[in-house]
Amino acid sequence: MSVIFVIDIDGTTCDSLGRIAGVASDIGSPDLWTDQTMKEFLSEENIMGDEVMPGSRVVFKLANICHASIIFLTGRNDYARDATRRWLTHIFRAPPDIPLIMRPYAQKSDYTAECKENLFLKHVYSLHPDATFIFFEDEDDTAARYAKYGLVLKSPECWKLLKEVYDG
Repeated sequence: MSVIFVIDIDGTTCDSLGRIAGVASDIGSPDLWTDQTMKEFLSEENIMGDEVMPGSRVVFKLANICHASIIFLTGRNDYARDATRRWLTHIFRAPPDIPLIMRPYAQKSDYTAECKENLFLKHVYSLHPDATFIFFEDEDDTAARYAKYGLVLKSPECWKLLKEVYDG
């Protein structure tokens, strides 16, 4: 039986809260963001400025111990695929070929938790229905949806605990 870590990016491995707060203070909730606002928010320059969530790199060590595969599944839309992949490889130090599942650009207005669950079912669960899934997620609604399919570790709080277990 295989083990698959399904990992979110924003708020889980990537500290994009400053970028989110900046746009929210200028424009308001993401529901009010225009296509141009979203493109600026997801520009490579902005994404590459995001910091790594403290302790989150331990996921690679844990995956190795558990003989687990890693898949990144994010609510970011496909517009930011290249910048996100560069951030994952250059800043987060993920392998360049690590699987990255993103919201299709046409679905930018869909409810994120529902969108991510649908992406998981279509691109992960349908291919590995017998796998054991461990989700790393910061958003409560998405975490609740994922709980039907496996263990959910609340991020970023889980990183400190997992690092202590690994180091201990």
